[in-house]
Amino acid sequence: MMWARTQFLGCAGALMYDGFLVTCYYHPKGNVIGKPIFLRGDSNNDVCSKCSVLRPSCSRTLTGLCGLDDEYILQSKAESIGCDSITIIILTIYFPFLKYLLM
Repeated sequence: MMWARTQFLGCAGALMYDGFLVTCYYHPKGNVIGKPIFLRGDSNNDVCSKCSVLRPSCSRTLTGLCGLDDEYILQSKAESIGCDSITIIILTIYFPFLKYLLM
């Protein structure tokens, strides 16, 4: 699940004994009671008006979502981002047939 303030996401998966384990790291943390899962823009013409400083405009790849395009990444200077907290979600998905596909 993505959260309105989520800026960074990293996931990994592993084939376990009889299923598949997927673990994802989110920053900044989410799942805060009483806070919105997503933020809606001001109008249909400006759907990305609530984008943060780190994702200042709409993504051309992911329509209607805040994002960075390659040109912006190359032009922007590297900034240090402190990690004050992180949410770890562990999700176990059972795919019994997957072990036969990966062997």
